[in-house]
Amino acid sequence: MPEEFEAPLIELEKRIEDLARQPATPAAEQEMQRLRRELDAKRRQIFAALTPWQKTLVARHPARPYTLDYVNAL
Repeated sequence: MPEEFEAPLIELEKRIEDLARQPATPAAEQEMQRLRRELDAKRRQIFAALTPWQKTLVARHPARPYTLDYVNAL
């Protein structure tokens, strides 16, 4: 379940996915690149300003990597 502070990120990801489903055109590719840059900037901005409780929610997210995920990657 996404947290409230992730809503703008989810919206941008959905717009990128919608564009990816359309036929590839130079204009669509440019728009996807712009949206990806915007998503990256927004993600950095949001995660840099998390409250302590929001950091706790991120740390406890069920889809976060666990120790064995890192061990198996070695």
